[in-house]
Amino acid sequence: MSGLATQRLTLRLLDEGDAGDAALYTHLYTDPAVMACVAAPLSADAAARAFAATCRHNRAARPGHRAWRIDGEVHEGGLGIAALRRTGDRAEIGVMLRQLRWGQGIAREALVAVLAHAFDDMALALVYGERPDDAQARLVDRMFAPLGLLRVPGRTPPDQARWELPRSRWKAAG
Repeated sequence: MSGLATQRLTLRLLDEGDAGDAALYTHLYTDPAVMACVAAPLSADAAARAFAATCRHNRAARPGHRAWRIDGEVHEGGLGIAALRRTGDRAEIGVMLRQLRWGQGIAREALVAVLAHAFDDMALALVYGERPDDAQARLVDRMFAPLGLLRVPGRTPPDQARWELPRSRWKAAG
């Protein structure tokens, strides 16, 4: 499945042939404000290489890593990107939004669609998120908890936070 949808959003796999997708990806990964929540910003060249690699994963037949462009009801050049980085029967989930779209519930809404895809279409056993345990992690707590992604202590170094949602809990919440 290449497209996902929610009440307000459409998510489609990033496409290397779409200049708008490349521009969105480069903007997010080179924006110091956005990347302050993730890692050091990339150079434009590094972002272009990462975008090409992401699109290669999206074209692979087996559902492995996937990254979707998030669009709203009005086309605005993309609101952000949601992604799954798969390793076996597990995947790390993440979302990055343009700074103008923070605090509007877009990330959580997009994550609901990605979680459904992870468990229902990819049949994953576990979805997780990790990041440094800092002030931003408290925001992630509030975003993830209603989705069933709960903190699990002791599975990361002390300065890291990890949230997990096993398939069994996803199905039980159904």
